[in-house]
Amino acid sequence: MNHHFMYKAASLLLLLAMLSSCNQTVTTTAPAGDPTPDSDGGNKVEITLNRTPTPVLDPDDIPININKPNPNPGNPGNPDNPDTPVLRGEGEKVEGYTQLLQYVDRSYITGPSGWDKHPVSDIFDGCFETTDDGSNKYGHNGGVPFEVTWKMVKSVSLSAYTIYTANDTATYPDRNPESWSIYGSEDGKEWVLLDKVEEAGLPAENYTAKTFKMDNTTEYRYYKWEVHATKGGSFQISELLLYTSAEISEIPPVVPPIGVGEFEGTLPAQGLASTGKEAEPMIGEDAIAWMNDHKFLNENANFLSAYISVSCWGDNEGPDRLVDGDFNPVFTLEDMESNSGGKVGCGTPDGAYVVLQTEKAIAPTGYVLVTGNDTATYPDRNPIQWVLYGSNDGETWTALHQVSAGNLVGESFIPHAYTMENSEAYTYFCFSLENTGSLQLQEFMFFQ
Repeated sequence: MNHHFMYKAASLLLLLAMLSSCNQTVTTTAPAGDPTPDSDGGNKVEITLNRTPTPVLDPDDIPININKPNPNPGNPGNPDNPDTPVLRGEGEKVEGYTQLLQYVDRSYITGPSGWDKHPVSDIFDGCFETTDDGSNKYGHNGGVPFEVTWKMVKSVSLSAYTIYTANDTATYPDRNPESWSIYGSEDGKEWVLLDKVEEAGLPAENYTAKTFKMDNTTEYRYYKWEVHATKGGSFQISELLLYTSAEISEIPPVVPPIGVGEFEGTLPAQGLASTGKEAEPMIGEDAIAWMNDHKFLNENANFLSAYISVSCWGDNEGPDRLVDGDFNPVFTLEDMESNSGGKVGCGTPDGAYVVLQTEKAIAPTGYVLVTGNDTATYPDRNPIQWVLYGSNDGETWTALHQVSAGNLVGESFIPHAYTMENSEAYTYFCFSLENTGSLQLQEFMFFQ
């Protein structure tokens, strides 16, 4: 049976089902104090949808930049044995060590942009053999040296790591990394050298693992892999699996990511922003003062997945970039530029959705949008109308804040703080963009 075809067909049916809601009347809970109360005095808003449908994309073209699962687990792309299952969740067993795949914070994985379908996040996607179209590996032509940096959900000691070769390494053995250094850091700024490898000798074979052990017992929150050289060609690997020799008492739970086959709910209907209010956000220093007076929720939420319903400009400008910042305990305007990670950027997102999923439920009472790195040059990329929703199942959505005019300034790296009435905790958040040109934002930050 062609599992790849079944997956694409199922994904297309899901997209069509979402689009079919365009002709339905949907009841959505509105924020307290917003217009159109129902006859019982509550806050219900009936929306009769009348909008241009979100463009139908091939599922393979939808960028999923965090924790992307193998869309075709029955066929890893081995033509000699197409029924061989893909290894997921365990990988190479190393006696005396515990693997740390679930400890990787998927909201913070950075590196050079990869080839089409081969983003840097795929080295931590848990697929140790690639799919039949060669996806689920990381590869690029950016040259060496380069760095891949990631954050763990908590500080943990890294004692060993396994590198898996890619789907066509036997054909392109010169793409194997040959020399590198591994670093650890507690703050992402000061780095300690943990391991240095010369003449690594990775096998010139497909889907083959080689493990490297190191003498490290110190716990770090951040790690960096600095690749100095390949065998002579461009770069590619299938997976970088991490291990610790320390005793692990708690393994973070696996939560199915959104935006792919596991996400069966429908996204909220659009149109609510037209009944919203013109926002008067706190801007610049005023926003900074408000942020420092409230609890920053992004730090402990652990963002598991990010999804956007339109294609982004590149691997480093996907939806995960909205929550990839690492900020100091006290916020400053300089933080917005120096610590805010990459940006999200995409074209023609009118009627698009950005959905974020957290491991821990959070109850924000406000949020901050930070303008992009070149908003001063392209101010028309600022979002204009939107609705922020919360959900705990990805199916029933509550409107938390609706904005008919966002009033973002046309300057770069400027925070805008929006307050809202909310006491409920959610694990899914949907940022429904209803009126904008091209889109770019540097950061999306939740506060309480």
